[in-house]
Amino acid sequence: MVVEDYLQILREADEKTLFTPTDDWLRKKYDEMNALVFGGVLGSCRLGIFTKGKGSEGHRLGYFHVKPEYSVKFKWSWRNGVKGIQAYVKSGYNEFTITDEDFSYYMNPQIYLNGNYVWTEKAALSTLVHEMCHYYDHRDGFFEAYGR
Repeated sequence: MVVEDYLQILREADEKTLFTPTDDWLRKKYDEMNALVFGGVLGSCRLGIFTKGKGSEGHRLGYFHVKPEYSVKFKWSWRNGVKGIQAYVKSGYNEFTITDEDFSYYMNPQIYLNGNYVWTEKAALSTLVHEMCHYYDHRDGFFEAYGR
């Protein structure tokens, strides 16, 4: 079972030694957890460490957000009782369907962990998976609302 495998990985993760996540560690763990926990459905994702800005003083362990591709703006809307997406392209209004394959391109998902936090590997891994859950929820809700 996937949950049991993930919990076993968390049990084996070091929870005593201080740890500083790197970009390579984030990429490796993102790919590993995407395959194990999310069945590989999460697409590409920008990963990184933040040390400045909102929450960097310790109020925020990590965050997920989407930053839509520069020429496209998205707006959740209700039409005929169904929640959907309207896409506005710089050249004017245009509506189109976003597929599984191009979701990460258009939505540009991003996950960052706080570089000022004193981590253990277990805490960093569980925070990464927590942020990946936001990605999954956002992606799944997007397609469910758009009528996939």
